[in-house]
Amino acid sequence: MTDDRISVTGFARGGTDTLFRFQGDDVDAQRSTFTCLGGPWLRDEDAGVVRAGLAPALDEATGSIVGTGAEHGRWPVSLSLRLDFLGDPPVDGTPVTVTGALVTTDAQGAITRGEAHTADGTVIALVTHRSHLVNVDHGTLPQQAVPDVPSADITVRTALGFTENKPGQLTMALNPYATNGMGNVHGGVLTVGSELAAHSLFQSGWRTRSIDISFVRPRVGTTPTTFTAELAYLGRSLGVAHVAAHGPDGKVCSMATVTAQPA
Repeated sequence: MTDDRISVTGFARGGTDTLFRFQGDDVDAQRSTFTCLGGPWLRDEDAGVVRAGLAPALDEATGSIVGTGAEHGRWPVSLSLRLDFLGDPPVDGTPVTVTGALVTTDAQGAITRGEAHTADGTVIALVTHRSHLVNVDHGTLPQQAVPDVPSADITVRTALGFTENKPGQLTMALNPYATNGMGNVHGGVLTVGSELAAHSLFQSGWRTRSIDISFVRPRVGTTPTTFTAELAYLGRSLGVAHVAAHGPDGKVCSMATVTAQPA
């Protein structure tokens, strides 16, 4: 692997890092600091602003702490993320600081927490991350090249190749921005897809308030991924949708509950 494919944690970078413009600045076994950019690529016709666009950096900032503290040959895989959004990420290209901290760890994995805040210190997102450790042979990681950063006018929806099959169902095409360093669809991308699928059923002008997502099996990045949402509740001031993601084989890889309210 070339140097530009290695993150601050020593693990392989993937296309998701590039699309969501994030990188690790400082990571140890207790806490981390990452930086990402918020820009026009986060605007969306249904969601207004893709708040889950912060999920990849929040996932990495919290999970990398566990990876840094793990023994060689072990790496954390996300089991679940709980995201609460307090505001929109910026869409003017300004930086967002993402921090993570270890809560507790055991032989199987860990729980970490994190937050994202804008340049003026305003907190716009909170995350609780549960992970578990798996055996990883770094020498067998896929050797895909890290793609170039898309131009600022290409939205996340477009870059990830989402198409709407029908209201509540989106399919993400095979693309270089969806995968992590292990060649699987990044948990943050599954979170983004869940948000977009849910918003095709919500009211226009609403914003995501929270996403609870569980990752039940890896989703290989070599085939398309479909996200199917079902409304659990839709009222004047609150909407709740359940979203399942799966590959062509029909096996579910993630399950999410997305809530939204008027902006």
